[in-house]
Amino acid sequence: MKTSAPASAAPGSALRSAVRAAFWTLVALALPACLLTTAAYFSSRPALLAQLSPFRVQYAALLAGLVAFCLVLRHRRWAACFAAFAVFNLWAVTRSALPPPASAHETAHPPLKILLANILSSNPDPAPLLALVAAENPDLVALLEVNERWSNQLLAALAADYPFQHRHPREDNFGLAVFSRHPLGEDRDEVFVDPELPSYAFGVSLAGRPLRVLLTHPLPPGSDAGARLRDEQLARIGDWVRSQRDVAPVLLLGDFNATVWCPPLRRLLAEADLRPAAAGHRLYPGTWPASVPFLRIPIDHVLLDERLVCTAYRVGPDVGSDHFPVLLEIHPRR
Repeated sequence: MKTSAPASAAPGSALRSAVRAAFWTLVALALPACLLTTAAYFSSRPALLAQLSPFRVQYAALLAGLVAFCLVLRHRRWAACFAAFAVFNLWAVTRSALPPPASAHETAHPPLKILLANILSSNPDPAPLLALVAAENPDLVALLEVNERWSNQLLAALAADYPFQHRHPREDNFGLAVFSRHPLGEDRDEVFVDPELPSYAFGVSLAGRPLRVLLTHPLPPGSDAGARLRDEQLARIGDWVRSQRDVAPVLLLGDFNATVWCPPLRRLLAEADLRPAAAGHRLYPGTWPASVPFLRIPIDHVLLDERLVCTAYRVGPDVGSDHFPVLLEIHPRR
């Protein structure tokens, strides 16, 4: 005589089957994604790899959840596999955030206080940015995505306190502006890859000594052409840095559309012997996108050569842009 399983067993069996199916679906999706994101650490071509490269903290967090799921289901080998990918992503970030070697710096003169901000050309309200400038009182205000409207508003508000200016407004998100309390010397527009993507190079005094500064905004890697132009611009900026070394210490400012663990920016740091101002201060707080906290990545950078020391660094408040501003203080190394 045949007997049937209790009715209560059927739902449990169905649940186990669903969990198994979900697990193997996740594995089938996660393993290729892990391989792609790992490849993105070494190359930014095609553009897909350039777009995947910045989000390593997010990958590590997602993989940690997947590791926990694997352990709950007692798939220890898969847990170890995904844990290795999680560790790799964390390593890629933390190795870039190692603090610079301790070094004495010049204290006889006040530091150069800098505010760097991508203000978002479509941002309709300059009041939050102007309030930040008034509160922080920086020596140098470096701005990106400055259009004609923003340029006129900034000039009206800042000209009295910042008599030295360079404004190159554009309507395509690549306009630049610098407002300084100190004279801007030997200034010129620099074109590295495309006349439509100008950068601005200038000199300023730091503790009575000359300093060369470059404000730049490479294209985002939204396409193969964009990724190529971004990478070429960063490579040529490296050549520019090396050409300026005999003139004065060098400081790079900008929205680089890359994190310091992306391949082209890693190359720039290594080949031009630069380091991020954020190194040693915090674990690279994200600056974009301001409205989506869990996706934020640090793409707004200040890079220093070995003759400079950053003694204060922080990400500023919301100023109505899709980027947060960066505030820092620079001293010459003794």
